[in-house]
Amino acid sequence: MPVLSKLTSSALLAIVAGSDTTAAVLSNIFYYLIREPEYFVRLRDELDALFRPWEPNESIDINSLSACPFLNAVVWVVTSTIIPQFIDNNILFAQE
Repeated sequence: MPVLSKLTSSALLAIVAGSDTTAAVLSNIFYYLIREPEYFVRLRDELDALFRPWEPNESIDINSLSACPFLNAVVWVVTSTIIPQFIDNNILFAQE
């Protein structure tokens, strides 16, 4: 198998394997932000101040996202309070 083909298949596997986890985390983030509108407003204000949505040429990368303490706190809280549970070969997420 050529090296490029191995790299491609490994990359596709990583994307597919990580998509369920990413979807679960994002779903829970949006759920909690909808439940707590003041946190949604705080997060939106932090992101708007940093990325200025009216200037579409701004680049968003890992370095700029690390400068968002509230965003990082939201992600950390959600990922640390959601516990994967396996039931009949399906993953369910339950809150601690």
